Amino acid sequence: TGLGIRLIYAIGQQDARIITDGVLGFLIFLILALLMYYLGQWGGGDSKLLMALGALIGVDFTLHGTMIAFLFNLLLVGGTLGLLWCCALALRNKKTFLAAYRPLWSHPHFILTRRISYAITTIILLITIFLPDLLLKLALTTVALALLFTVHTTIFIKAVEQCCMFKRITPSALTEGDWIAEDVLVGKKCILSHKTLGVTREQIAQLVALHRHGKLKTVLIKIGIPFVPSFLLAFIATKLWGNLLLALTS
Repeated sequence: TGLGIRLIYAIGQQDARIITDGVLGFLIFLILALLMYYLGQWGGGDSKLLMALGALIGVDFTLHGTMIAFLFNLLLVGGTLGLLWCCALALRNKKTFLAAYRPLWSHPHFILTRRISYAITTIILLITIFLPDLLLKLALTTVALALLFTVHTTIFIKAVEQCCMFKRITPSALTEGDWIAEDVLVGKKCILSHKTLGVTREQIAQLVALHRHGKLKTVLIKIGIPFVPSFLLAFIATKLWGNLLLALTS
């Protein structure tokens, strides 16, 4: 649809750049979508939606342009919604969340990470005391606080993932595209690897058949965070305010 609309406008305006901008936008967003999909961060639907938005928005490499503004806004809105979603999951599953969070908080790796972040933050804040430039002070303070926030948020999200984002279901409850979180074994034979990027209809049918014959009880899947609302909100924000990052920093 995006490319079709652009083609109609390109013919009507007699401007080939209208369609070429859409094709280039699609190709750039295609690369980003495939990257996120094969890293296991997005499902197939999220990736396809990003490709479509690339065709609609088109290519534009300026900071104030729609494409760059949308990508910045998507990072900001997606990160915020993702964090809010994790908070909701943690509150809904408070006991299991705390049971997962405490071991992570006291894990030697995270203890070392926290101590390093505290030391770096302290050094940065001490440096800001002797700086005369107010803007530089604010910038360094923001970096220091962002470092602390990132470290603590990483532990929090890891705990949420362990306690709330894995679920055992029967094969008949699987839907196409579900992420398998552990190898599906029948005896010593691996029927389906956890590295599979979304289960297919044929694989679901095979698992259902194994379940029907009593050879498989359940499978472990990973539940992702719904990302589609982030696309919508980022697109609306782009149309209303442009690049939110530039708006906030200015």
